[in-house]
Amino acid sequence: MKLSVPLIILTFAFVCLGRGEISAQTTFGVRVSSNSTKYSMITHLGKLFRPRGVRVLGVGANVDIEINDHLSFLPEIGLSARGFEANILRKVGDDWVQMEAWQKIKVVEVPLLFKVGNQRNGWSYYALAGPNIAYSLSGSVTTEETVRGALYTIKERVDLKQLPYDRFEACLTLGGGLSLELPGGKIVADMRYNMGLTTLSTDQNDEQVPYGIRSRTIGVNLGYQFYLR
Repeated sequence: MKLSVPLIILTFAFVCLGRGEISAQTTFGVRVSSNSTKYSMITHLGKLFRPRGVRVLGVGANVDIEINDHLSFLPEIGLSARGFEANILRKVGDDWVQMEAWQKIKVVEVPLLFKVGNQRNGWSYYALAGPNIAYSLSGSVTTEETVRGALYTIKERVDLKQLPYDRFEACLTLGGGLSLELPGGKIVADMRYNMGLTTLSTDQNDEQVPYGIRSRTIGVNLGYQFYLR
């Protein structure tokens, strides 16, 4: 249900495209992104833990609907991943084991952004802001352990349904970028900061999942907007 309103708005935008009920300056765009997510969380021992972010690639599509010369509405849908890596030292029997862990979770995002900008000599600079709903699809954890000099690598799929993990996340997206006008469209490049507003796990009694999980993502996007008229 949390995802229904953004999807309805996004669907409406695409329906308008098909019926021609939009401004002549409306564009359809595709983009690729490079993102890095920082998590903060509290372990079952009550300690604050901030693992290192992992840089991942993503793809997306959008409709840029012009409202006036300086303001437009930019609904998007994208597929990316979020993840982290950490070095952990734990005791197994009489041995201390050095473990490196990498976690990645595939995420569908639906940003509903407003874009404010100005254009001069074919170049346009703009600022972005708006809500973003993210939904986690699936995840995996890869660990490497060294026990008495021997290296063991294990990769496991994470079933998010079996964990006290909220798959929906409400976020606020802020950013800015540049675009260059071309005969058939325009090249766009921007940087975005995505701040998680909700906590992904609140169960303090489950040792498998830390609680108080919040995300912060910074990403760089490169794309192309096609004129539809």
